[in-house]
Amino acid sequence: MSGQRVAVTGVGIVSSLGFNAPDTFRALSAGERGLSPISLFDPGDVRSKLVGEVRGLDLAEVARPAEILEFSRTDAMAVLAAREATLQAKLPAEKRLGVALGGTTGGMFETEAVLSSSELLSISQARAEQLLTYPLSASLRRVVKSVGGARVARSICSACSGGAIALVQAVAWLRSGEVDFALAGGADGLCRLTLLGFNSLGATDPAPCRPFDRARAGLNLGEGAALLLLEREESAVRRGVEVLAWLDGFAVGAEAHHITHPDPAGTRARALLREAMQRAGMSAATLSYVNAHGTGTAQNDAMEAQALLDVLGEASARTFVSSSKAQLGHTLGAAGAIEAAVTVLALCRGVVPPTVGLSDPELSGLRHVPERGVNAALTSALSSSFGFGGMSCVLAFAHAGVPA
Repeated sequence: MSGQRVAVTGVGIVSSLGFNAPDTFRALSAGERGLSPISLFDPGDVRSKLVGEVRGLDLAEVARPAEILEFSRTDAMAVLAAREATLQAKLPAEKRLGVALGGTTGGMFETEAVLSSSELLSISQARAEQLLTYPLSASLRRVVKSVGGARVARSICSACSGGAIALVQAVAWLRSGEVDFALAGGADGLCRLTLLGFNSLGATDPAPCRPFDRARAGLNLGEGAALLLLEREESAVRRGVEVLAWLDGFAVGAEAHHITHPDPAGTRARALLREAMQRAGMSAATLSYVNAHGTGTAQNDAMEAQALLDVLGEASARTFVSSSKAQLGHTLGAAGAIEAAVTVLALCRGVVPPTVGLSDPELSGLRHVPERGVNAALTSALSSSFGFGGMSCVLAFAHAGVPA
């Protein structure tokens, strides 16, 4: 089983640009931004109130009436994405399934509403017990319950790379034969802790962010969820379902340089990019596209752009590079999964999404896609996640028509 390719047969996305994958990708390709002033709460006097908020999220459409008070926004987004992915993949009722979900704050938004109010002074036992339903693992439990049949499940918290590393966990389960199907990705909702924390770091941009631009001034936060349904090649062929892309390679590692700043030398980033391609049997000469981490912060973008130039070499002039965070915001634990899903859609639809707001790249040599998506015959792609604390992951995908 270890030698079999891993097929992506389902994709689900909830983002500030849409409640499903087609709508999100269509808006991304058109260059639309899902950024607006936050309406969930008043963050006070902060550097930036501009976020990628999922507006119109109705918990009543996701949870049963008896469960609504126990559902967080993160839970709801994760369940919606899971439903879309499993429906597209035609996941059978009888299955051996694994579920892996990355995240960072889970139901923090819901608990903050109590912790910052006078209710805490006279909270009832019932209300206190309700607050205990919002740990990070709660979203995983909601997804497991919604799809049923999970024999193994894991929550993964590795900062901004959690959603991507969840996919690596899924591949490990499939290749070991522990499961026949794996649902993996990430989900994270906005909350005060996140917004105020990044504000204290001075890392947010008051204006719409501009990844890789010389005038970039920080990131915009966002929220959302994405889950991908993975299965072994023989399973997809036997069931006659469409293979959207192959997840052929990956690399996971940490650099332990600084809790928030990446190593400016980019040593580990370069190593992970090369390792993911090597594991997938790719080379810089055959790579078509990189969905970059591209946060819009000074340190990340400088490091990542140089690492890409070094790894791509002469191929840098023809390999497309873009960042989705300029349109969706940085969705933290969901980012790696959302961007992996976008990468899969780019491959199967032959469209490279843009880096909106990029007009003056700090480093020349990379083939950036500004403002609007472009049509291109893509054969292979990387999706990069370089998280806080140096917790990083690179995923390597191939077009469904590309041989192993």
